[in-house]
Amino acid sequence: MLKHYQMIRKIEEGPPLPNGERILLRKRQHWFMLAIPVLFTFIIGLIVIVSLFYLLVLKLNNVSIFISSSLVILLLVSSIIIKLMVDWHCHFYILTTHRILEVSYKPLFSNYINNVILNQVKSTEIDVEKSGLINQILDMGNVYVTFDRPTHGELFSLLNIQSPRSVGFLMSEVLDIEKRDFMKTPLWYKSDDEKKPFRITEEIFPGKILGAI
Repeated sequence: MLKHYQMIRKIEEGPPLPNGERILLRKRQHWFMLAIPVLFTFIIGLIVIVSLFYLLVLKLNNVSIFISSSLVILLLVSSIIIKLMVDWHCHFYILTTHRILEVSYKPLFSNYINNVILNQVKSTEIDVEKSGLINQILDMGNVYVTFDRPTHGELFSLLNIQSPRSVGFLMSEVLDIEKRDFMKTPLWYKSDDEKKPFRITEEIFPGKILGAI
């Protein structure tokens, strides 16, 4: 049911969890979300160094100050890039047989954990969004999981992840099959088909045992 490329690590390599809970999916944001700010920071640093070279070397003929200033700029740019990499690495999504979590840890700044207990929800709708030329080329998009949609309840978002369509189908299957013992309403998957924008998971995964409608 689960493919290795859909996970950061294999399930067997994950730490044992209590109450028979199993980790089914680990997902980070697309690498493009890290590359853009890193590239932007590098370009800004390069522009500053070139400006200092023009001002201090060509105009004032002061090489020593230029070297000192350039080293400070390089240190600052390196620190920002490392901070961006750490923040990206420590922001991930986890799907288990019992819950969905979003974990975001920014050292010295903030900690954030969004935890949704799956056996406390009544219905689920999964929406996949992949718009724009860059998102289409890189296969990057968002997956929105809405619980208790009739009561406008919890919205869980997996933002800017790779292969959002595959993750959406995977979550539809997992949330339906793993939770069929206590979920009494079907799962609906929002597709891109204009003639049939909403599909019940029985149509996507025929032959699977679903909760009563």
